[in-house]
Amino acid sequence: PSNWTEIVNQLPLQGVTKSLALHCHMQSFTDPRIELVLDPKHAPLLNPTQQQRLQQALALHFKKPIELSIHLATVSAETPARANARILEE
Repeated sequence: PSNWTEIVNQLPLQGVTKSLALHCHMQSFTDPRIELVLDPKHAPLLNPTQQQRLQQALALHFKKPIELSIHLATVSAETPARANARILEE
């Protein structure tokens, strides 16, 4: 599963946790570790509670424990939020 947009769209997320996931880019997925990158302008979305909720949703999705790390860095790749915006524009 390398398409973060597809994964996010399948997760039962709401509110801030959903926003956090939508604005992240999957840097790597080395089972069971998922590394995400979040643009610093979206840093207010990131806190331990939201990261834990996202990690729990991923664990349920993959039916196994997942190690999730989220780093702040400039994201040049397309995030699910950008993908959704692009699709709406087309």
